[in-house]
Amino acid sequence: MHPTPTTYAGIDWATRSHAVCVIDETGAAIDRYEVEHSEAGLRSLAKRLTAREVSETSAPTLIGELDYLANRASLPTPRAFIFDSDQPNAFATGQSPSVASVAVKSCDRSRLPFLRRKESLSQ
Repeated sequence: MHPTPTTYAGIDWATRSHAVCVIDETGAAIDRYEVEHSEAGLRSLAKRLTAREVSETSAPTLIGELDYLANRASLPTPRAFIFDSDQPNAFATGQSPSVASVAVKSCDRSRLPFLRRKESLSQ
């Protein structure tokens, strides 16, 4: 299991929308996005900034699939996060395989068993 990550978020506050950049402890950007200046936009920002890292113990199906896919591609297994959001259901980020992360919307974990390995490898 990876050590608990330290992340920092910078927010460019503006009149209509806010640009957000999240970096890790090395200064590498791990997420960039924009939210509108509205109640819904600020709620999505708060939810997105509360992503939590998961392990094989807390999310065995997700970690198992990531391990399988990473091994097939001869890559290290990325860190995995779960977030609550109305935004995209999953995304991957990282400047190189050694600092990669995958984030999955919390409600989508229940659908993961329906993702067949054959389908995910053909993407």
